[in-house]
Amino acid sequence: MAYHDSLTELPNRRKFQEHADAALKQAEASGQKLALLLIDLDGFKFINDRYGHGAGDFVLNTVGIRLRQSIGIGDMAARMGGDEFTVLLQPLEDDCAAARFAGQLLDKLNEPFIYHGASLKVSPSIGVALFPNHGTTLEMLLKRADQAMYAVKQAGKNSVRMYAQLPH
Repeated sequence: MAYHDSLTELPNRRKFQEHADAALKQAEASGQKLALLLIDLDGFKFINDRYGHGAGDFVLNTVGIRLRQSIGIGDMAARMGGDEFTVLLQPLEDDCAAARFAGQLLDKLNEPFIYHGASLKVSPSIGVALFPNHGTTLEMLLKRADQAMYAVKQAGKNSVRMYAQLPH
């Protein structure tokens, strides 16, 4: 239970951090790339407020199902807390593979959630950071994926953004 989110059936933040740290060490040793996606569900608070926490829990559980269906062997999806999720893609074929996966995930998470006859919608904001391009530690990759995710929110939400360094 210390590594498990009972609502979504996904690993929790603690398990994700341990898994990601090990994956980063393995990627560094083998010269492989990996991607970290940070996902925030825009409109989730509205669902909780309008339809109740049962509806919110249903949406979170369904997001967990959709994430598990989307990832491959060796990848990991986790619930970081609230309506925030992460995905670790490893090994990464190339930089474009992360963008392709994130685009497919955006489509999947944009599908309506049918709760007691009501069609509920959330819009995912997804930030992506690559190892080793954007950082070599989990802390740095999470920070950069978070920056990319907030750039999505500022640009109107419901999209994917790869981290891009700001010019000096």
